[in-house]
Amino acid sequence: MADKRIRKTLDDLRGDIQELAESFAEFRSHVATERAFAAAEKQNGSKVAARNVALDTDPLPTDEAGSIDGKGAFNTGQETYHWTLEHMPIEDLLAIPMDTHPQMLAAIGHQQRMGILLMLLSGPATALDVVEGLTLGTTGAAYHHLNVLQSARIVEQRKRGTFSIVPEQVPVILTILAALSGGIALEVTTPAVEMAEDESEEAAKDGKGKTGKK
Repeated sequence: MADKRIRKTLDDLRGDIQELAESFAEFRSHVATERAFAAAEKQNGSKVAARNVALDTDPLPTDEAGSIDGKGAFNTGQETYHWTLEHMPIEDLLAIPMDTHPQMLAAIGHQQRMGILLMLLSGPATALDVVEGLTLGTTGAAYHHLNVLQSARIVEQRKRGTFSIVPEQVPVILTILAALSGGIALEVTTPAVEMAEDESEEAAKDGKGKTGKK
Protein backbone atom coordinates (compact mmCIF):
# COMPACT_ATOMS: atom_id res chain seq x y z
CA MET A 1 0.00 0.00 0.00
CA ALA A 2 2.80 2.40 0.94
CA ASP A 3 4.62 1.64 -2.32
CA LYS A 4 1.48 2.50 -4.33
CA ARG A 5 1.15 5.82 -2.53
CA ILE A 6 4.79 6.64 -3.17
CA ARG A 7 4.45 5.78 -6.87
CA LYS A 8 1.28 7.89 -7.11
CA THR A 9 3.02 10.81 -5.41
CA LEU A 10 5.97 10.52 -7.78
CA ASP A 11 3.66 10.36 -10.79
CA ASP A 12 1.83 13.47 -9.57
CA LEU A 13 5.15 15.28 -9.13
CA ARG A 14 6.25 14.29 -12.61
CA GLY A 15 2.98 15.62 -13.99
CA ASP A 16 3.39 18.91 -12.13
CA ILE A 17 6.98 19.25 -13.36
CA GLN A 18 5.91 18.55 -16.94
CA GLU A 19 3.18 21.20 -16.71
CA LEU A 20 5.67 23.70 -15.32
CA ALA A 21 8.13 22.90 -18.11
CA GLU A 22 5.44 23.36 -20.76
CA SER A 23 4.26 26.62 -19.19
CA PHE A 24 7.83 27.90 -19.02
CA ALA A 25 8.45 26.97 -22.67
CA GLU A 26 5.28 28.82 -23.71
CA PHE A 27 6.34 31.83 -21.66
CA ARG A 28 9.81 31.90 -23.26
CA SER A 29 8.30 31.58 -26.71
CA HIS A 30 5.95 34.49 -25.95
CA VAL A 31 8.84 36.62 -24.67
CA ALA A 32 10.94 35.77 -27.74
CA THR A 33 8.06 36.78 -30.02
CA GLU A 34 7.53 40.07 -28.18
CA ARG A 35 11.25 40.85 -28.39
CA ALA A 36 11.28 40.06 -32.09
CA PHE A 37 8.41 42.50 -32.71
CA ALA A 38 10.14 45.15 -30.57
CA ALA A 39 13.41 44.65 -32.43
CA ALA A 40 11.63 44.92 -35.78
CA GLU A 41 9.93 48.17 -34.76
CA LYS A 42 13.23 49.56 -33.47
CA GLN A 43 14.95 48.55 -36.69
CA ASN A 44 12.34 50.31 -38.81
CA GLY A 45 12.72 53.40 -36.66
CA SER A 46 16.50 53.35 -36.93
CA LYS A 47 16.30 53.13 -40.73
CA VAL A 48 14.21 56.32 -40.80
CA ALA A 49 16.47 58.07 -38.29
CA ALA A 50 19.59 57.07 -40.21
CA ARG A 51 18.56 59.32 -43.10
CA ASN A 52 18.76 62.34 -40.78
CA VAL A 53 22.12 61.51 -39.17
CA ALA A 54 24.83 64.13 -39.67
CA LEU A 55 27.87 62.14 -40.80
CA ASP A 56 31.46 62.91 -39.91
CA THR A 57 33.01 62.79 -43.35
CA ASP A 58 36.38 64.46 -42.80
CA PRO A 59 38.74 63.51 -45.65
CA LEU A 60 41.05 60.60 -44.84
CA PRO A 61 44.81 60.90 -45.33
CA THR A 62 45.85 59.47 -48.68
CA ASP A 63 47.84 56.69 -46.97
CA GLU A 64 45.01 55.61 -44.62
CA ALA A 65 42.28 53.16 -45.61
CA GLY A 66 40.07 54.09 -42.67
CA SER A 67 39.11 52.58 -39.31
CA ILE A 68 36.21 51.19 -37.29
CA ASP A 69 35.17 52.21 -33.79
CA GLY A 70 32.16 51.35 -31.67
CA LYS A 71 30.76 50.58 -28.25
CA GLY A 72 27.74 48.84 -26.76
CA ALA A 73 25.98 47.55 -23.67
CA PHE A 74 23.67 44.60 -23.09
CA ASN A 75 21.71 43.65 -19.98
CA THR A 76 20.39 40.07 -19.79
CA GLY A 77 18.67 40.61 -16.45
CA GLN A 78 21.34 38.52 -14.77
CA GLU A 79 24.52 39.92 -16.31
CA THR A 80 25.45 43.24 -17.90
CA TYR A 81 27.96 43.51 -20.73
CA HIS A 82 29.82 46.68 -21.70
CA TRP A 83 32.29 46.70 -24.57
CA THR A 84 34.31 49.05 -26.74
CA LEU A 85 35.76 48.47 -30.19
CA GLU A 86 38.79 50.70 -30.12
CA HIS A 87 40.13 52.25 -33.31
CA MET A 88 40.72 49.22 -35.53
CA PRO A 89 42.44 50.11 -38.83
CA ILE A 90 40.74 48.73 -41.94
CA GLU A 91 44.16 47.74 -43.26
CA ASP A 92 44.59 45.36 -40.31
CA LEU A 93 41.17 43.82 -40.95
CA LEU A 94 41.94 43.24 -44.62
CA ALA A 95 45.24 41.62 -43.68
CA ILE A 96 43.58 38.90 -41.53
CA PRO A 97 44.35 35.39 -42.91
CA MET A 98 41.45 33.81 -44.80
CA ASP A 99 41.27 30.84 -42.43
CA THR A 100 40.75 32.99 -39.29
CA HIS A 101 36.95 33.31 -39.07
CA PRO A 102 35.21 31.02 -41.60
CA GLN A 103 34.27 28.39 -38.98
CA MET A 104 32.55 30.94 -36.76
CA LEU A 105 30.78 32.68 -39.63
CA ALA A 106 29.64 29.34 -41.06
CA ALA A 107 28.31 28.33 -37.64
CA ILE A 108 26.32 31.56 -37.30
CA GLY A 109 25.11 31.58 -40.90
CA HIS A 110 22.42 28.94 -40.41
CA GLN A 111 18.76 29.65 -39.67
CA GLN A 112 18.34 27.21 -36.78
CA ARG A 113 21.69 28.05 -35.20
CA MET A 114 20.89 31.75 -35.41
CA GLY A 115 17.62 30.97 -33.64
CA ILE A 116 19.55 29.12 -30.93
CA LEU A 117 21.88 32.10 -30.43
CA LEU A 118 18.95 34.51 -30.17
CA MET A 119 17.42 32.21 -27.54
CA LEU A 120 20.69 31.93 -25.60
CA LEU A 121 21.08 35.71 -25.57
CA SER A 122 18.03 35.67 -23.28
CA GLY A 123 19.71 33.20 -20.94
CA PRO A 124 21.13 29.65 -20.66
CA ALA A 125 19.04 26.80 -22.05
CA THR A 126 19.05 23.03 -22.34
CA ALA A 127 18.68 21.00 -25.53
CA LEU A 128 15.06 20.33 -24.56
CA ASP A 129 14.46 24.09 -24.21
CA VAL A 130 15.88 24.55 -27.70
CA VAL A 131 13.65 21.81 -29.15
CA GLU A 132 10.52 23.27 -27.57
CA GLY A 133 11.41 26.90 -28.27
CA LEU A 134 12.39 26.41 -31.92
CA THR A 135 10.29 23.33 -32.76
CA LEU A 136 13.35 21.42 -34.03
CA GLY A 137 11.58 18.10 -33.62
CA THR A 138 14.21 16.08 -31.74
CA THR A 139 16.91 16.67 -29.17
CA GLY A 140 19.30 15.03 -31.65
CA ALA A 141 18.85 17.95 -34.04
CA ALA A 142 19.33 20.40 -31.17
CA TYR A 143 22.53 18.69 -30.03
CA HIS A 144 23.86 18.68 -33.60
CA HIS A 145 23.52 22.46 -33.92
CA LEU A 146 24.76 23.06 -30.37
CA ASN A 147 27.85 20.93 -31.09
CA VAL A 148 28.58 23.00 -34.19
CA LEU A 149 28.34 26.20 -32.12
CA GLN A 150 30.55 24.68 -29.43
CA SER A 151 33.18 23.63 -31.99
CA ALA A 152 33.24 27.24 -33.23
CA ARG A 153 33.76 28.38 -29.60
CA ILE A 154 30.57 30.44 -29.62
CA VAL A 155 28.63 28.33 -27.11
CA GLU A 156 29.78 26.57 -23.95
CA GLN A 157 28.37 24.45 -21.13
CA ARG A 158 29.00 26.19 -17.83
CA LYS A 159 26.84 23.48 -16.23
CA ARG A 160 26.54 20.05 -17.79
CA GLY A 161 23.51 19.96 -20.10
CA THR A 162 22.96 23.74 -19.92
CA PHE A 163 24.25 25.82 -22.81
CA SER A 164 25.15 29.52 -22.87
CA ILE A 165 27.03 31.89 -25.15
CA VAL A 166 30.74 32.38 -24.43
CA PRO A 167 30.86 35.87 -22.80
CA GLU A 168 33.51 37.18 -25.21
CA GLN A 169 31.27 36.27 -28.15
CA VAL A 170 28.21 38.19 -26.92
CA PRO A 171 29.38 41.59 -28.28
CA VAL A 172 30.58 39.91 -31.47
CA ILE A 173 27.14 38.45 -32.21
CA LEU A 174 25.30 41.64 -31.25
CA THR A 175 27.67 43.78 -33.33
CA ILE A 176 27.10 41.54 -36.36
CA LEU A 177 23.33 41.76 -35.87
CA ALA A 178 23.55 45.54 -35.46
CA ALA A 179 25.62 45.87 -38.63
CA LEU A 180 23.08 43.79 -40.56
CA SER A 181 20.05 45.61 -39.14
CA GLY A 182 20.12 48.40 -41.72
CA GLY A 183 20.71 51.12 -39.12
CA ILE A 184 24.12 52.21 -40.43
CA ALA A 185 24.13 55.68 -41.97
CA LEU A 186 26.33 55.73 -45.06
CA GLU A 187 27.70 58.43 -47.33
CA VAL A 188 29.97 57.62 -50.24
CA THR A 189 32.27 60.29 -51.67
CA THR A 190 34.95 60.33 -54.35
CA PRO A 191 38.37 62.02 -54.22
CA ALA A 192 37.22 64.48 -56.92
CA VAL A 193 34.21 65.53 -54.84
CA GLU A 194 36.33 65.89 -51.71
CA MET A 195 38.91 68.03 -53.57
CA ALA A 196 36.16 70.25 -54.98
CA GLU A 197 34.69 70.72 -51.51
CA ASP A 198 38.12 71.58 -50.07
CA GLU A 199 38.75 74.10 -52.86
CA SER A 200 35.33 75.68 -52.26
CA GLU A 201 36.06 75.99 -48.53
CA GLU A 202 39.48 77.54 -49.21
CA ALA A 203 37.97 79.98 -51.71
CA ALA A 204 35.32 80.97 -49.18
CA LYS A 205 37.99 81.55 -46.52
CA ASP A 206 40.09 83.64 -48.92
CA GLY A 207 37.03 85.71 -49.82
CA LYS A 208 36.32 86.42 -46.15
CA GLY A 209 39.96 87.36 -45.57
CA LYS A 210 39.98 89.85 -48.44
CA THR A 211 36.67 91.32 -47.31
CA GLY A 212 38.09 91.76 -43.80
CA LYS A 213 41.19 93.62 -45.11
CA LYS A 214 39.02 96.10 -46.94
